[in-house]
Order: sequence, then structure tokens, then C-alpha cells
Amino acid sequence: MKPGKNKSLMRKWLGSYKAIDAIASNAYRLEVSEGIRGHTVVHTTLLKSFIRQVKPQDRNEDEEDTWEVDEIVNLRRIKELEQYRV
Repeated sequence: MKPGKNKSLMRKWLGSYKAIDAIASNAYRLEVSEGIRGHTVVHTTLLKSFIRQVKPQDRNEDEEDTWEVDEIVNLRRIKELEQYRV
């Protein structure tokens, strides 16, 4: 849900709330916790889909990926970085 009165230090979006029911084609009632002040019915322009971010699998930093290369097809240098096509 988008917070009111855009202030420079406010978070851009607040929480992830469950839409309980559609009041109209452009308004939804949200399930919010007791501590949240404000309206529970909001316009669709103040909502966006929640996308859960998946955490990458934990890896030991000591482990390095090792690959067996059959053939180097091409090489390019970008500044000080070398990239190989294998």
C-alpha cells in the first residue's frame, strides 16, 4: 500500500497486506494489523502486487566453482576484465 503525503524519508511502499474483498471494481478492503492507522479500504492505484523474494542458497565463500573447459572459442577484454566464450 502506498503511504500518504510523499515525504522524502518515508518508505515508498508499506507492508504486504491481504485483500479481504473487493468493494468495487477499483477499491479493495485490506486485512491490516491493529497497530496500523489509516483506512482499510483503498483504491487500486495505491496497490501493487507483492512478489516474494527468494533468498539465494547459502554457499561457503571458501568454495570456488571449478569447471572443465574443452575449448576456448572467443576472448574479449572490457577494460581490465577478460571474458571467455567456451
